[in-house]
Amino acid sequence: MKGSKWFGILIVVALLLSSAIGSGVSNLAAAPGVDEQINQITVIYHEDGSMTRASVAGGSEEEGYILLGFKLYETATYRVNPKHSGQPANAVIGEIASAFEAWDDVTGGEQFNDTVSTTTKQGSRYDGQNTISWVNLRPGVVAQTTIWYQKVEGDYDRIVEFDICFNRLYRWGIDPDDEGEITINAFDIQNVATHEAGHVVGLGDLYESYNSYLTMYGYTSRGEVQKISLEEKDISGAQLIYGSL
Repeated sequence: MKGSKWFGILIVVALLLSSAIGSGVSNLAAAPGVDEQINQITVIYHEDGSMTRASVAGGSEEEGYILLGFKLYETATYRVNPKHSGQPANAVIGEIASAFEAWDDVTGGEQFNDTVSTTTKQGSRYDGQNTISWVNLRPGVVAQTTIWYQKVEGDYDRIVEFDICFNRLYRWGIDPDDEGEITINAFDIQNVATHEAGHVVGLGDLYESYNSYLTMYGYTSRGEVQKISLEEKDISGAQLIYGSL
């Protein structure tokens, strides 16, 4: 009996670790006090042409949005660990808050809490807190979002928790005017955070070159700030899930 208990714990740990190195869907045992099974997906934001497409529930490249099949049912509170970002903590929090607010500004209701605080937690872990942090990720991965969700019969699945990780091995910066006139030799925090927040909204990556101007395009580069502002197709996808203002 005792050996079976430890075997089960090792399986859960292995699943959590696998989310840090790949993209896809895995199942976790129900958390204490939770009756339904918790599912996990990690979506990766790439710098180069290597990629793994996540499973999708609707939309298409032609429409300009991909639906991942889940959504937030309540306003989400998240915490930021700015350590290893290379930028002042207050500036980092402001950039990330603006990224999440971009989606709140175009959808019905409030998906994200306006009040943002810091945390010392980091990485992707199902622990009752939505965490945004900088960690070591493999080369070519700029950032990744891990989402835990529960199945909802006949509707979008329910997001119960999310973590966003930025790759601390890269240089990160803040564009002075968010317009790109001054190109920074770093990945722009708000630019990448707006894309990652889109996954929490429930949108997947796009990979066709004709969608490269959209926030949810699956590749990014140093100095890019185009993804900070949402385009019409990004907004259409989000409003399909949450309704318009």
